[in-house]
Amino acid sequence: SLLQEIKLSKMDSSSQARVKLLERVKKNLRPTLISQKGGVSLDRLNRDYSELMGEGIPFRQLQFQSMETFLRSIPDICSVEWRKGEVMVSGVADENTEHIVKMVRLQKTKSRARKKRGGGPSRPLQRQPL
Repeated sequence: SLLQEIKLSKMDSSSQARVKLLERVKKNLRPTLISQKGGVSLDRLNRDYSELMGEGIPFRQLQFQSMETFLRSIPDICSVEWRKGEVMVSGVADENTEHIVKMVRLQKTKSRARKKRGGGPSRPLQRQPL
């Protein structure tokens, strides 16, 4: 937008580069996160992001001490919470991605069903000729 361009023109070049990097990271983080039902751990998020982008989340270049503090600073992109003893990150939809979130929400969650032991025949029964 014009307002962002005016703000950028008043910054020095390193600040401008940081703002552009932040926008790029935010743009790439949202789809990485909203495709995961129930959120992901910090490690998994960084691994997924790295596989997609060829680099980890550059939180230090953005002047943050940790990835968690960086992610907490962008509540428009993600929510961060402690769950089952680890930090979990979930994507926050915008008007362009709400439909994706709805589709992901409707996906069946994989259950870890145990295989039944014993019981039936090991090969299909063959019908006896009449």
